[in-house]
Amino acid sequence: MAKDIYSNSRRVRKQAASPTKGKKQYKKKRRKSPLIAICIVLIVISALSIAGMAFWNSSLFANNTDTNGAGLDDSIKNVEEDVINFLVVGIDQDDGRETNQLTDTILVVSFHVKDKNVTVLQIPRDTYIGEEYTSTGKINALYASSHVEEYKGIEGLAQFIYDKLNIPIDHYATITMKGFRQVIDQIGGVEVDVPNPINLDGVELDPGKQVLNGDQAEKFVRQRHGEGYSNGDIDRLEMQRLFMASLVNKLLSTSKTQLVTMLPGLAKEMTTDMTVGDMASIGSEVLKLNSSNITFTMVPGESATVKTSSYGNQSVYSIHAQLLVDLINQNFRYGLAPITVDDLGLEEIANTVSYLDNVGGSANELTGGTDDTSSGTTEGGSDE
Repeated sequence: MAKDIYSNSRRVRKQAASPTKGKKQYKKKRRKSPLIAICIVLIVISALSIAGMAFWNSSLFANNTDTNGAGLDDSIKNVEEDVINFLVVGIDQDDGRETNQLTDTILVVSFHVKDKNVTVLQIPRDTYIGEEYTSTGKINALYASSHVEEYKGIEGLAQFIYDKLNIPIDHYATITMKGFRQVIDQIGGVEVDVPNPINLDGVELDPGKQVLNGDQAEKFVRQRHGEGYSNGDIDRLEMQRLFMASLVNKLLSTSKTQLVTMLPGLAKEMTTDMTVGDMASIGSEVLKLNSSNITFTMVPGESATVKTSSYGNQSVYSIHAQLLVDLINQNFRYGLAPITVDDLGLEEIANTVSYLDNVGGSANELTGGTDDTSSGTTEGGSDE
């Protein structure tokens, strides 16, 4: 039986560590009204899109065509909310991929409301999950794969993450690349200390500290070839963490009034399964965050090669199982019994290097700042 991924931390604390209820059927919801968008901005831009908006690939969720969103079990809506896990994904909808979409960005964002901290987990798109799930064996093809129907689409991806990683998923949120560029431009750009030259689709950037506009920011978070990118997508993930951290610092110093002015353009570029009530219950808490309490990390592991029956040798990303278990227990299973390596549903196929085992840090650490205890409302979370 599939596990009930929508039994979040508040409910599961009263149950066994690994619930085994059958997967429920949920209504598919898309929220696009200005009122809904205000709530999404407060939550997603100020906390989740700190991660999500930072690096959507081009044409993601164009025209809000994805209607496979997972809903929240009604039976848990009135339980006190203190930890909420969000699945944030970016879908590659480039020409020719309208029906064969790849999730080039997969994040799990855990918001601890009472402790006022956020942990963002990057799941590399090449993470090896096995040929029984996708022809390439990679997680980025699971969204559109027909190998296992229950793991197809947003709801299926959420179910897979719960089944194989034992991470509860409460909600999801998405934004298009157009929406990302709008946000960057409307907040006056984001200052980034660019470590390597950027040359992509007509945008050229020299190394050094500079303010990136929306188009430049898009190219910065998409580039994965050239000088400084010998590890391809792994190096791109590092640049994305750097940009996310820089975006955190800018958004948490942006006033509520300025955020609200973004709504007309953003409303049509965002989708979420959250109801007004879901968002209202935590919206007022989000802007109390400070960047020293927002941490970015990545699934520990390393690059490897596997031979597949459909595509021959494939470059993949192998998890480091024990370190992944430790990371999940510490950050994404609040109130639940700890899991062990035997509970994981993913195979470790290589463990020879350790340089990707403890990457990341707080937003301040990643941008060279000094951690403090002031909240995001101190500088910019006011109504001015």
